[in-house]
Amino acid sequence: MSRPPAAWSRRAVLRALSAVAGGGATASILAACRGSSAGPASSTGVPTVPGEVTAPATVTSPSAGILPSDPAIPATTPNVSTTQPAPTTVGAPQVGYPRANRPVELPDNGLTPVATGTAPEAGPLRILNYPDYINPDVVAAFEQANGVAVVVDSYDEVAEAEARIATPGHGYDLVLGLPSLAITPAVLGALVQPLNRELISNFGNVFAGLQDPYYDVGAKYSIPYSVYTTGISYRRDQVSEQLFNRDDAWPLLWDATYAGKVGMLPDVRDGLALGLVTNGAFDLNTEDPATIDAAAGVLEQLVASMSPVFDIYSYENIPNGVTQMQQAWSGDMLQARSYLLEGQTSEILGYWHPTRAPVSNDMFMVCAGAASPVLAHRFIDFLLDPVNAATNFDYVGYQPAVASPTAFDLINSGAVPEHLLSCLVYDADVAIGYRIDPIQPASLALWDTAWARVTGG
Repeated sequence: MSRPPAAWSRRAVLRALSAVAGGGATASILAACRGSSAGPASSTGVPTVPGEVTAPATVTSPSAGILPSDPAIPATTPNVSTTQPAPTTVGAPQVGYPRANRPVELPDNGLTPVATGTAPEAGPLRILNYPDYINPDVVAAFEQANGVAVVVDSYDEVAEAEARIATPGHGYDLVLGLPSLAITPAVLGALVQPLNRELISNFGNVFAGLQDPYYDVGAKYSIPYSVYTTGISYRRDQVSEQLFNRDDAWPLLWDATYAGKVGMLPDVRDGLALGLVTNGAFDLNTEDPATIDAAAGVLEQLVASMSPVFDIYSYENIPNGVTQMQQAWSGDMLQARSYLLEGQTSEILGYWHPTRAPVSNDMFMVCAGAASPVLAHRFIDFLLDPVNAATNFDYVGYQPAVASPTAFDLINSGAVPEHLLSCLVYDADVAIGYRIDPIQPASLALWDTAWARVTGG
């Protein structure tokens, strides 16, 4: 399945989107847990010649020996904040923010799951999703199998999706693609309804490590959609691959050789996380003012000296030459194969992540007030089927969070070339990865203030 032409790329689609629905302020719980705040796009400068890495003067390399002797078992639990966040209450019993070492069973939010035996609706099934984040062929196959229409609308940022599903009368049945960071506010704000797992027969195909996730014990409200790491995408024909043969390659983004040709993710949590890991701070939920300030400081150097692009379009920017290196998610370079220019091959695409990397997963959640909740469950089940998951991966490039097809199946089938094996995620990556989780509002305010310094407000 080929991608849409460039005129219908994610960026072009977003230009055509109307203004975000419900432009009013969202609930305070959304602000407390949000994971996205866009920064400005910057000038991309002129091409440069690859050279040796020069780290910024105040960047300290990550400490040696951070990896456990057995990579499947963390020596220390990632993402443990130095302070315990205060419980949050929004019309529901108190619940602490989830952490890998502190699983949370989300409370009853007053909504009732659709009953087993309920007849499927006539449709249409309305889905809210990132652009280019589902294979149109899979959608068409579901439509044919169920005799219904599917309408897919797009969002580009977590905050935008949260605002839409918080708007009364939004009309969506299923929200797809929100990260696990977003589930606590969605549940406590009664924006999503509990699932009926009896309607999801393929649930057993979910990654073993995500069938009972720490952020939603029992998978009461969410099913994982995809799983990915955060690292650096790069042009293999312009940046020496040997520079990435180490676990602390983050400072490459500060190398003056590539000024005007680097980029970073445009949201406060992922963005400041780059500053944290570059400084050797691996608690991505830190609430320590000095640590947050230091992360912002090193990123201010990046902005001043490198004029980075702030966007999520690594999959377009790398082949198009807008950037030569960019903070990105692991699925982007597999997705980028559909955005290659004439004469290019996938050999120019590279992706690096450290052995112990930031790791995330996106989710399916059924919206509160869904007009077609049975169809929403059927769609989730359809995407968890091994054949449909493989077909979807072929288009999306982001690895489905399923046991089958395995990463090894994707390799053996030729779906992933050898030079992009780093884009795949394994159970061990999920077990030891650094996670971004909700933080309390006072601490998020520190992050927002620091991020405003980085982006110029």
